[in-house]
Amino acid sequence: MVDILILMKAIDYLFYLAGALLLSILFGIAGYIKYSFRRRELLRKLRQKDEIIEKLRWDVHKFKSDIDAGVLVYV
Repeated sequence: MVDILILMKAIDYLFYLAGALLLSILFGIAGYIKYSFRRRELLRKLRQKDEIIEKLRWDVHKFKSDIDAGVLVYV
């Protein structure tokens, strides 16, 4: 009788461990998905900033070439 109770208690603890393991796996997957979306968003913002910087470089280059060509006059 005592052996059955010990066995039932051991099985109960195994179910607790299995549940904890399952929860940790699920939270790990959720964290990875969140990290993936965050990384994708940061990369998108970085690409937008790179495009803005490239446009500004082109504008500065065009402005310098206009000055060199004498199109712009200092006042």
